[in-house]
Amino acid sequence: MAHSDLPGHDLTRVLQAVSDGDREAMNQLLEAVYADLHRMCRKRLEDGAAHQPVQATELVHEVYLRLIDQSRVNWQNRAQFFAVAARIIRRTLIDQIRTSRRLKRGGDRNHVPVSATLAGEDGGEVDLLELEEALTELAGINQQAVDIVEMRFFAGQTHEDIAHVLGLSERTVRRQWSFAKAWLYRRIGGDQTNPPM
Repeated sequence: MAHSDLPGHDLTRVLQAVSDGDREAMNQLLEAVYADLHRMCRKRLEDGAAHQPVQATELVHEVYLRLIDQSRVNWQNRAQFFAVAARIIRRTLIDQIRTSRRLKRGGDRNHVPVSATLAGEDGGEVDLLELEEALTELAGINQQAVDIVEMRFFAGQTHEDIAHVLGLSERTVRRQWSFAKAWLYRRIGGDQTNPPM
């Protein structure tokens, strides 16, 4: 999971100051979370870098701009911040891939391999747009499972962090995570010996 340079309680104080509109706190926030955001973005891009329309540094800047534009968020703590960051990384990547494909190939679809290694679980590769379509479909069945996938896959958060943010037990998070992986595997398909999630 992400580990900012500021202790958790100090980062929480900075996040709350950002919520109150403190511009200096925004600078402190960027300094505190930049390395974590960059690591999260790089991890999502690393296996498919040759096919990606954006580099990690560009992605982290776009994600940060979208994060600080979240005027309706009442920032509570580090875990909540990175949960929101996970959702924004997902949306930003999808937006950029769709735009790139429209511009390059008139909308043609080709595979963009993205590492599906989740917290040390070797899982092969998955097309990010296929995953997005599957997550959208899963949201109609179980939004909580989608939230967990976002936080694990896009932000690398631990079960403990996810449980804290969502107000669930770790056991429930692990059960939902297992359900989501199985559901997404069936939806996306693939080699039985090397599932995409």
